[in-house]
Amino acid sequence: MRQAEAQERLASPADESCWLYAQRKRQPRKTTMRNGRKSARETEKALCRTTYMMELARGSSYIASTLTPATQQAAIAEVLNEFRAQHGADRLLIFRDLLAESLKNRKDTLAAEAVLSFDLPKSREP
Repeated sequence: MRQAEAQERLASPADESCWLYAQRKRQPRKTTMRNGRKSARETEKALCRTTYMMELARGSSYIASTLTPATQQAAIAEVLNEFRAQHGADRLLIFRDLLAESLKNRKDTLAAEAVLSFDLPKSREP
């Protein structure tokens, strides 16, 4: 009944489209967010991404510039070994994941897969 009365009051087609727009705006929106919360893993990755931004940029550039699988493996080993020497072995796993993401963002999925499948260097500590 309200719609019929409102439509009778409309003077022009432009008024009708405004009325329909207003009706659509009243409908609840569907969202896909999870209350804006991130998991602990996502939060840690975001923090590490900003902390190790320089190492990620340098490493992904170096690995992406390799031409053969052999030089790619050597570059991956060098980047991961340097990171472990500077920041410790406890952060190496998350760095490897971030490095693979960085390579995927560069549209180099083969290198990203190579990084993820690379055997992490063994710790030299006893």
